[in-house]
Amino acid sequence: MYPNEDAPYFVSGFTGATTVIACGIIAYSTLPLWLMWEAKRRKAKTGHAIPLQAMEDEDNSQISTAAHAKLHQIDALAEKQAMQMDDFKHGEVSSIHLHHVEKA
Repeated sequence: MYPNEDAPYFVSGFTGATTVIACGIIAYSTLPLWLMWEAKRRKAKTGHAIPLQAMEDEDNSQISTAAHAKLHQIDALAEKQAMQMDDFKHGEVSSIHLHHVEKA
């Protein structure tokens, strides 16, 4: 790229290097604009800026099947406890026994 015959200015070598750098700068500066355009296009088409399959893959890729089942079990338990608290707040206590303790 920098032959000795082009010394001392190496015009062809610097022209090539400058062209590659300019293309990189243009690509780097226009990439965010292109990504925003693509996200708007997808959101108009599907209602989400990222593909739905990507969202599902992200949710399921980080955990094993056993851990996924455990998460569902924890969610069900939390939902059951929330329902019991709602029942308690509304006076519909079924399995919770309240005891009145007098101070001495």
